[in-house]
Formats: sequence, C-alpha cells, structure tokens
Amino acid sequence: MVLATLVPPRPAQPSTPATPGSPASALPTASAALATIPPPSASPADSPSPAPSPSASAAATSETTAQATWVGSKTCQPCHETEWKLWLGSDHDLAMQLPTPATVKGDFSGRTFEKDGVVTTFSRRGDDYIVRTDGPDGKLHDYRVAYVFGVEPLQQVLLELPEGRGRLQALSIAWDTRPAAAGGQRWFHLYPNEKVDHTDVLHWTGPAQNWNHMCADCHSTNLRKGFDAKTDGFTTTFTDIDVACEACHGPGSAHVRWAEEKRAGRAAADPRRGFALPIVDASGGEWKLAPGASIAHRTKAPSSRAEVETCGRCHSRRALLCGRVSGVEPPSRRPIRGHMYKSRLCASSPLISDEETSHS
Repeated sequence: MVLATLVPPRPAQPSTPATPGSPASALPTASAALATIPPPSASPADSPSPAPSPSASAAATSETTAQATWVGSKTCQPCHETEWKLWLGSDHDLAMQLPTPATVKGDFSGRTFEKDGVVTTFSRRGDDYIVRTDGPDGKLHDYRVAYVFGVEPLQQVLLELPEGRGRLQALSIAWDTRPAAAGGQRWFHLYPNEKVDHTDVLHWTGPAQNWNHMCADCHSTNLRKGFDAKTDGFTTTFTDIDVACEACHGPGSAHVRWAEEKRAGRAAADPRRGFALPIVDASGGEWKLAPGASIAHRTKAPSSRAEVETCGRCHSRRALLCGRVSGVEPPSRRPIRGHMYKSRLCASSPLISDEETSHS
C-alpha cells in the first residue's frame, strides 16, 4: 500500500485564520519524540497459581487491556523476528523518516522549481537540507527540512516554521520518485493547475498542509498532537516515527505481559493474547496482486470486518469527530486556524488517542 499524502480538496468557503497566540514550546527533538517507553514490570517469580475460572480470566484480560501502554516496535522484534524483517523497508516503515543522504530522494544540489513566479530552491547547508521558497508573508525564506514523508510514488518534505510553535508543514512541491524513464526524478507541484499563493488556504504554510493535525496520526505510531488552543501551538509526540506494530495492534504492554506469563506457564486463557482488538482473519484468504493489475484482490472473503476497520482508520477518506485541547472543552464547530472541532462524539478506542476519534 502506498502512503502518499492525499491532496486536500479546496473548501468551498475558506475560513479566515484566527490571530496567532503567543509562541508555544519549540518542536520536540527526534530523541524526545522517540523516547523509549518503559516495558511492563516483570511478573513475580513465584510458584504457578491455580488456573483462573473463565469469568476471572475474562475480567483479568479486560483490566489488563484497558491499562495497556505503548512499548515501541523494538520490544516486538525478539519474538517476531520474521515479521520484523518483512516490515523493515516497507512503505509503513518508511512512512516518515529523518532527512539523511540515505532517506532523502529529492535533488538538493541547488536545483530549482518555478511556478507562478515563485522560484523555489533545494540545497544543502552542512548536514541540513534547505528549501528556499515563499513563506506566509509571500517573501522568500530559507526553511530546514525536519522530516521526509513517504517514499513512493512521491516523497514530500516537512518544513519547520521559525515561529517556535511546534508546527511542521508539508511543502506542496514533492519529488517524483519514479524512474526517469517513467516520468519521475523531478520536482512537481501538487496543485499544477491552480495558483496557490501565500494568501490561499491551500498554501503550504496554511492549516490544510499542517502535519500535526492533517497527516501525523497516520504516518507515526501513538501520535499525540498536543495542540494548545491558548498558544495556537503544538507539542506533538509519538513512540515510533513510522507506522509500526502498535499502529495496527494497539498498545502492546498487555501482550508482552501475556507472552511472559505464557513462557512461565501461568498465562490465563485469552483468545486475544493481551490485545484489545482481534485482527486475525480466520478465512484463510489473502490479498493477491495479479500480474498487470493495479489493485490487489482477496482470494477469499475475510471472516470479519476487523481488518477493514483497522486499516480504514488511515486508508480511507475520513474526518475527525472530536478533539480535546489541553483539557479545554471546545465549543461545537469552533474554528481555530482551520481546526474545525465538532461536538464530542468520541468513542473509546485503544488505537486512537484521547485527543481524537476518526470517522471513515
């Protein structure tokens, strides 16, 4: 599956951004965002206890699942080495990366791209990747590439705004990663037939291209937007920079504890193995891509909707139903620089943070 960013459609009546508040804390560093979450404490090394009754087992499972925390994909590797190797290098693994010579696909050798009178230049400055383009004031400025986004058939770059409010913005000029013979290896604009200047709601500095609330929750794992309505800023964090194990399976600490108990011979009966949601398909079918086909098809119909509901959180056109802003209850349909909060319709889900719920 390709994790290319969908181009936001132009709204019928763009709202006027609110006046920015005072600066929030700066963008978290990669080390802070990727801080290791402590693994669950080890089980006591006591003698095996009697097998619990089915009702007790169900209650224990429910309690453990509700209290599960995020452990990070590195915790999964030792027991799931085969799956780990299959995941490495996949589109999910490469959904978002720090910019390095190994991860950046675009040409930053001073190459330029011109559209509607604006000349954008892609260059290097030491270890940094720099984009010189029109900013929110319509003038040319230099912006540092904070992350690269996606890998094929295109790769976008996320730029830091110097305002110090933790915002990352997706540049509307992307790199075509296809081979040159197929028309790729070039910079191109996501809105080729429209003039999108700094006053347009679709400009790369605007809310429609904001990574924190438009893109981040589907490209990283355990995403917490950290939006502060008082400062109009973000302190966004995640446990895995990419789409890792827990992005689909949910927080894994209860599963880790279940595995430890199983090895010790003390595991209670739990068909979900410590996970909140079952996503195992019992039909025996699989996705197959026929030669020359543009989309995969199932060999057998799935046994439930679990897989569709799990993947549909991101692989669908969906919108946020609600939001929690630094503990402040947002009024119904209150616009905050393009963030349209609706009435609280949140449902509890182990895959979605307490800040938001998606609707597909």
